[in-house]
Amino acid sequence: DLTEITTGSTVSYPHPYRILDLQYDHKELIKLTISSHRVNNVPGWDNLQLNSRESMAAKSHPFMLKLLMGYPLYLSVEEAAPLTPYLRYFWSDIASGDTLFDFSHLPTPVGNYLEQFGARSREGYANLVDNHATFLL
Repeated sequence: DLTEITTGSTVSYPHPYRILDLQYDHKELIKLTISSHRVNNVPGWDNLQLNSRESMAAKSHPFMLKLLMGYPLYLSVEEAAPLTPYLRYFWSDIASGDTLFDFSHLPTPVGNYLEQFGARSREGYANLVDNHATFLL
């Protein structure tokens, strides 16, 4: 079995880092606990989280336009452009992890597609494993 663990970079929102705790018990059971944390401030960068998230949001329009116009939605620019303001924080919310999206205010095919990027199981239940997880190895 293979498990891939992906971590963002501390140089961009949400400035994450992970701590891995590997434990063995007396029955030779191996447990790996992963907890995510964030750099909240650095000297000269007060409000790092807020400013960084807003910076990412300000750059989101071209990215979201391309996402909406590409596979599998193939929206026209006329259909996609009015939706991008509602998706201003989409990428930063994905980067934050464990986001439960609700895009019911968007056209159904668009909302359904984008909600797949959230932290829900296929059955629709919250599946919060992005920022804290435990694996038995």
